[in-house]
Amino acid sequence: MEFYQQSIDLSDKEEDKATTYNNMATIYLDRGNTAKGIETFQKAVGISHRAGNYQKLALFQLNIGNAYRRAKEFAKAEENLTVSLEGAKKIGDRYLEAAGYMNFGWLKLDQGDIPGAQEWLAKGLRLFSEIGAKRDAQSVDTTLQALKGK
Repeated sequence: MEFYQQSIDLSDKEEDKATTYNNMATIYLDRGNTAKGIETFQKAVGISHRAGNYQKLALFQLNIGNAYRRAKEFAKAEENLTVSLEGAKKIGDRYLEAAGYMNFGWLKLDQGDIPGAQEWLAKGLRLFSEIGAKRDAQSVDTTLQALKGK
């Protein structure tokens, strides 16, 4: 983490700092430090918002939404995933839009709402398939197949 922080300290580009914060946050989450991950994602979101980089902003909102989902803070997860999905649609990023649907599906699954999860995942599957994201479509389809009959 020290090298990431040095990179931030040395960088004169705000967008690079935001990306580095996003990467750091992912590492914190992988290490089980969800609170620090969320705090660090918030830095990335703030920088991207100020810089007007809506593509990265939507991506970072998706990431922080998932962090809140992992922390079982479902209302905050839904809020951030909604902002991400709206942003993806606004800028026309169909891949990020499909990822938003998929992540809403995971949120509903974590909340025990199987029909809701199936609905969101099906939207993600359709869009991933439309844009040719085969690996992502296959992953979502596998999840949907596992949910059949539940």
